[in-house]
Amino acid sequence: MQNSGINLDEALNQYLNDNSNKKIHQNSLVHFTRWCGKDKLVCRMTAIEVSRYPECISSSDKEVSVKLQSVRAFLTYLNEQGWVDYNLSSHIKIKKLASRKSAARTNQTAVEKIPMTASGYKKLEDELSTLKGKRIEVIEEMRLAAMDKDMRENAPYHAAKEQRGQIEGRIKEIEHELKYAEVSEYTDNNTSKVNMGNTVKLRDLKNGECCTYTLVSPKEIEPLKGKISASSPIGKAVFNRNKGEQIEIEVPSGTLQYIIEDISF
Repeated sequence: MQNSGINLDEALNQYLNDNSNKKIHQNSLVHFTRWCGKDKLVCRMTAIEVSRYPECISSSDKEVSVKLQSVRAFLTYLNEQGWVDYNLSSHIKIKKLASRKSAARTNQTAVEKIPMTASGYKKLEDELSTLKGKRIEVIEEMRLAAMDKDMRENAPYHAAKEQRGQIEGRIKEIEHELKYAEVSEYTDNNTSKVNMGNTVKLRDLKNGECCTYTLVSPKEIEPLKGKISASSPIGKAVFNRNKGEQIEIEVPSGTLQYIIEDISF
């Protein structure tokens, strides 16, 4: 494997340089490398890790397909450069968006609850408060910039307008999550079964290696800290299971078998 010591940040910079003449969704690639950890060695990336990435992109994002296609192209590039043993792009699954009519029918019949820890809920409340304060500042910036009557060359106005659009979009997203949040109320006494907020120690039945994960909501995931979504393949496999139970996790490359070694809070 050539130059196996290269990290994701370095790989992304080289990818952008090598494809400077192509139209690339750079923001989505920056988001992907930060999600994985920009200092993470490319050769340490795993199929399970990559397959979980689409979960952190909102299904309501109109550009979800474009963003994931960009990540796929980047992963293919890593393989072509010989930095990874095989092409990880196949583990990025792109779901087809439902039609507006069917989506509307779904929204009318039932709204799926969003599982969330108490700390995650508080974090969203704090972010919402900060954004609402920032919105007032940006509106004032727009008002001042609008005093320049020539809007065609008014860069400050257009920059503030774009920023406000991003803030408004995030505010709506947070308000939706808070409205339909299902906050876990588990305490440190609730470790008989795996629930939201629990930390689970798993042992691979094939090689004996152990790994530890904490189940959180999709918005709270931090892969580098072992925080994974309760709706991820691993999260679904362990949820509501007991210590000592054997579980199977389906991944694109096959079936992984683990035993639940410990449950803590």
